[in-house]
Amino acid sequence: MKYKGIIFDLDGTIVDTVPLWDRASRHLLERRGVVLTPEILKELEARAHSLGVLQSSAAIKDMFKFDEPAELLAEEKVAHVMALYRQGLSFIEGFEEFHTKVVARDLHRAIATNADDTTIHTTNEALNLKRFFGEHIYGLSSVNNICKPNPAVYLRAVESLRLEPHECIAIEDSRPGVEAARNAGLFCIGINTGKDVQRIKDADIIIEHYNEIDIEALINKTISKKR
Repeated sequence: MKYKGIIFDLDGTIVDTVPLWDRASRHLLERRGVVLTPEILKELEARAHSLGVLQSSAAIKDMFKFDEPAELLAEEKVAHVMALYRQGLSFIEGFEEFHTKVVARDLHRAIATNADDTTIHTTNEALNLKRFFGEHIYGLSSVNNICKPNPAVYLRAVESLRLEPHECIAIEDSRPGVEAARNAGLFCIGINTGKDVQRIKDADIIIEHYNEIDIEALINKTISKKR
């Protein structure tokens, strides 16, 4: 049986926003007097990368023993990122061309992301995501704020497309995302936009750029898995 749908992560997979979220985390810490040594940055990456904003803020609160509630840290982080978003967003190189190929083959399409509604709305305003995905954009509010690596948001997207998990491909750029996709039962492509292949080492296949995907071999399930 051929694959019938492709479900994309958002940040770092469709939109080049991961550096902006990293800048927001650093800004939040620097305002509180944290000296960002390489060791601290490495631990921050391990604890908080690619989580939802509330979950990553809770990880930061725990790591640095801040008194403020995680919710307030998350609000500050989102406000800073939204200001950066409004300065200009761009798609990951190759996404638009790949999406055109997906449409030409009449594959169903959706987004499954750890992003909150504010982030999704601002991204849609900047780049008109709905012209690519219609209403099939699913974030944390779609699954009661259950964050990847839990597979809930992927299962929600699959259900809404009226498909089965084994009929779908996921494209991800992070460890929690790959884990969520695979736990949901999807074939997972890891795209190495973060230039750290360890983040996506458990994906079924790993690519550096969208132009490496052989769409015909992929949807017909004749592409070889490699890890």
